[in-house]
Amino acid sequence: MAEPIGDRGQQRHPTGRRAEQGPLVDLPRGGSKARDEGAAHGFPGCRPIRIPRGEIADYEGRFEYWDAETEIAWTACEPTSVYHELPGQRLARLTERIAAARGAPIESYGSGDLLVRDADGKRHRIMQADQVLYLHPGEARPLGHAIEVGHDDLPDVVLEVDLTTDVRPRKMGIYREWGFGELWVEVPDNRAPSRPNRKPGLTIRALGPAGYEEVPASRAFPTWTAREIHAAINEKALSESTVAVLRRVGR
Repeated sequence: MAEPIGDRGQQRHPTGRRAEQGPLVDLPRGGSKARDEGAAHGFPGCRPIRIPRGEIADYEGRFEYWDAETEIAWTACEPTSVYHELPGQRLARLTERIAAARGAPIESYGSGDLLVRDADGKRHRIMQADQVLYLHPGEARPLGHAIEVGHDDLPDVVLEVDLTTDVRPRKMGIYREWGFGELWVEVPDNRAPSRPNRKPGLTIRALGPAGYEEVPASRAFPTWTAREIHAAINEKALSESTVAVLRRVGR
C-alpha cells in the first residue's frame, strides 16, 4: 500500500509513528503550514507518498509522477474535485463535435499512465495526464493499459489542469524530454482558494527544436486558439459562437 512520508521525508506508519529507516526525500525544513513540500522538488501543491515498485502496477490512486529509483510518488495535497475533472471531460465532448464536423473519429482517453520502462521491461517512471487526445486513432498503434513512451504512438495533445498544482516547474520538462508534441495547460475560471494568484486561461506549448514554445493556436487543431479553447472548456452550456468555432475547426 502507499505510505505517507512525514517531515523531512521520513516514512510514517498510519498511526503517525516514524519508521526506523532514514530519510527518503530531503524535504525543506520549517512548519508544515509555511511550506509546500512539492515545490522544492518541482511539484507545487503536491506531497510525497511511497509506493513500492512491487505495488505500483496495482495502485489505483491518482498521482502526478512516480519514479522507481526513489519509490516516491507525488500526489496532489488537496482531494480531486469536480472543478479539476470538468475541463478534461468538457474537452472530450468538444472534440466529439469537431470529429463529427470533419467526419473522422477523435479518441480521448482521459487520465491515464504515461509510462517509461527500464532495460528489463519494468516500470521505471510514470506520469499521469489529465486528458490525452488522438486525432487519428485508426493510424496509431493499439494501446495497452498505459501509453508507453518509446513504444506507443504518443497522443497529439495532452491536457494538464492546473487547479491546485503547477505543471511548469517539473512536469513540463518531463513532457519535453519524452517528446510530447503539444501540451495544453488549463487554469480554470473556477480556481482553488489555495492557488488564488494564477490567472485563468489556457496556454498551448508546441514542441520545437529548442523545446516548448508558447503559441497562440493549436497545431494539432489548426485555427483553434488558446482563447477559444479556454472559453469553450469553461462554458456551462455551449454558446452559438463556440459551436461555430467547433464547426470551423472541424472543416
